[in-house]
Amino acid sequence: MPPAGDGSACSGAPIWTPPSRGSKITLGQALWHTTLLAATFVTTTLMGTLLSIDVPVSESSGMSGLAAAILGAVTSDATYIGSGLVFSTTLLVILGAHELGHYFACRYYDIDASLPYFLPAPPPILIGTFGAFIRIRSPFPNRRALFDVGVAGPIAGFVFALPASVVGLLYATPSTVDTSEGGIVFHDPLLFTLLARVLDLPEAINWNPIYFAAWIGMFATGLNLIPVGQLDGGHAVAALAGRRGHRAVSLVFFGVVATLAVVSFVRFSSPVWFLYVAVLALLAFRRHPSTLDDVPGVGRVRWIVAAVVFVIFLLSFMPFPVTIT
Repeated sequence: MPPAGDGSACSGAPIWTPPSRGSKITLGQALWHTTLLAATFVTTTLMGTLLSIDVPVSESSGMSGLAAAILGAVTSDATYIGSGLVFSTTLLVILGAHELGHYFACRYYDIDASLPYFLPAPPPILIGTFGAFIRIRSPFPNRRALFDVGVAGPIAGFVFALPASVVGLLYATPSTVDTSEGGIVFHDPLLFTLLARVLDLPEAINWNPIYFAAWIGMFATGLNLIPVGQLDGGHAVAALAGRRGHRAVSLVFFGVVATLAVVSFVRFSSPVWFLYVAVLALLAFRRHPSTLDDVPGVGRVRWIVAAVVFVIFLLSFMPFPVTIT
């Protein structure tokens, strides 16, 4: 707790000094963040355009024939580019909301944090982006701040992903593709399954840009809420249960995620196993940093918020998001 009066404190009592707010954002920093965002918008638009194109190409045509077919499709039908723009805009709004949730929570507690960094990825790598992140450059003042910063991102991202999910599913059309003989299958989160039942949708639907952007947003939300290491879910658990509780929960979920990685690789030949392994290697056994004031307790309201966040985790997490049969 902050010392009262003239600054004196009882012996042994924790003394908390508010961290200084980060320096003002310079023009150069603003231009750098804007440039990364613009570049990511271009790459995700290109990827969304490519994903929307359904042009039959013979196997003997090779890469040159495929490129020519794609170019011909884009120049003859502007709706492909429109789909790319819709996909990119929806996706970046969801990812941006997630990171700005963290950012504004940091600003509220005078924690020094950067603006969001968006990372472009040249198509056809991933989805046109490696994601986004912010840099937190000062320690968390207390467990309440740690909890609020940790959950603010997933909650904000989910708030924007939810309406996108509804719109994407409302405009979904039944798929006529036969995957019984093999193919790449994208599995829906629990939220999509529940919405599909309410909207009386078929089991398999065609790709559309809003649906897929919302799917990626839900995947990112579920992944970040895994209570391991310094993921958002790890921050929340550390705030609620302390460092020892965080370590125990991380070890349990280390086993869960390791099992998912093995099953994804052996049973489904899914590339997602690599992502799970990366999460474990980078985050599972890193010690969670202490807060400046590590006094236990975050208040009843935050435990209620934690229950809501747990529901968001259940609705968004996909154990096997992509399988190859």
